[in-house]
Amino acid sequence: NNFGVGVGNLNGSVTVTTTSDIIGTDGAQAINGTLTLQAGGSITASGFFYSPISIQMTAGTTIDQGSTGQIFSDGQVDLLAGTGISVNDVQAATSVTLDVTGGGITLASGNQIVAGTTVDLQAAGTVTLDGSIDAPGAITVDTNGQITQGGTGFVTGGSTVTMTSSGAMTLGGAISATGAIDLSSLSALTQSTSGTLNSQAAVSMLAMGGQLQQLGNVTATSNVVLFGLTGVTQGTSGVLSGANVDIDSPQNIGLNQISATGNVDVQAGSAGGITQTANGVVSAGGALTFQAGQTINLSRVNAGGNMTLTSTGGSILDNNDTVSPNNLNVQASGNLSMTAFGDIGHFTNPIEIQVGGQVSVLINGPAGTHHISLSGSTGDGQVHVIFAPPGTLFRFNNLVLLIGIQGPDRAMNWFRDREKREYDFWSQDMIGDSDTGERELLNRRRPSRRPARTPVR
Repeated sequence: NNFGVGVGNLNGSVTVTTTSDIIGTDGAQAINGTLTLQAGGSITASGFFYSPISIQMTAGTTIDQGSTGQIFSDGQVDLLAGTGISVNDVQAATSVTLDVTGGGITLASGNQIVAGTTVDLQAAGTVTLDGSIDAPGAITVDTNGQITQGGTGFVTGGSTVTMTSSGAMTLGGAISATGAIDLSSLSALTQSTSGTLNSQAAVSMLAMGGQLQQLGNVTATSNVVLFGLTGVTQGTSGVLSGANVDIDSPQNIGLNQISATGNVDVQAGSAGGITQTANGVVSAGGALTFQAGQTINLSRVNAGGNMTLTSTGGSILDNNDTVSPNNLNVQASGNLSMTAFGDIGHFTNPIEIQVGGQVSVLINGPAGTHHISLSGSTGDGQVHVIFAPPGTLFRFNNLVLLIGIQGPDRAMNWFRDREKREYDFWSQDMIGDSDTGERELLNRRRPSRRPARTPVR
């Protein structure tokens, strides 16, 4: 029932067709034509196969090169299988296409796919990329299953690298391209600590159905976009650099090291907060924006332009004093705007700032005990309180304590507060100055409860 192949043709093409299996331990060569193998069962391609024009193999079940198979073509290579393809060594002067309609593709460690133009891998099951793929054109991997790349995997694309999976995507090796790198999973997407992405254009990593973990190294000369449906995290090892960096998730976002020559925009949904690791640093050459529904835990953020930090349902808090007491949290060459529902800093742990422009703060939560606690410097020597509900406790540089201040935009005279009656302490019944120690009770005249006498007529 099986058909063994060990043939050659010096003058023309070679075509082998069977409804059963093809065992090509001795290989096949078409010196001046095409090479075509068609099997209703499996193809064992463990020998040497060559064609100057093209090689096409079609199997009803599997195509397996084992550990010795070699497929070389001065043209293109097309492998089509029903349940699986296992690659040892496939090389083509033009394109390489692997298509599995009901199974997966396996490229083991040390094995390779090399193309002169493009590589296209299509599968219904798991695609394992522990070997190397090299092509100067586009590299595409698309599967209804999972994509798994171990630490020995290398993907090098001359133009673009595009990987899409319905299942989880796990990347532990190296992926590089002169063009864009686009990675998308309908489940979770994980770049392990050993993984590297390097693009001379843009990078996108999208986990459309789960969490995005960017735990390795990502470098792009253009923009970087990260999205995770159930969260985004860099852990304690993730490093990312690019032009503009956009990170979005409806859930929590965890940041470690980010460097952008342009802007940084981090957006968490109403159910998500933003937390930097204790040693984390996020730097933008331009503007920096953090927007979250829950608490923002700051370690270190730098901006060459304006900075906007907003927590619509939580607080903005210092997160790096465990590394070094009074460690700088915010450095901005432009203006700083901070808005929170709860606290901005804490009375015993202020947010350390160094701002070249104006600083504006706003608390939009209900009346109660809120804190606005800052230390450092501002460009105009003032902090502008846009609004703070009654009961808010203010502190700046250990010099000023303010209670019960409300807006609109009351500029606090912290640096110029050296004269008597430049009051910096307000409450319902008292004003005072912390430099002079002066306190003055606000006397209020109460209306008489007795009715006025009726004048004598």
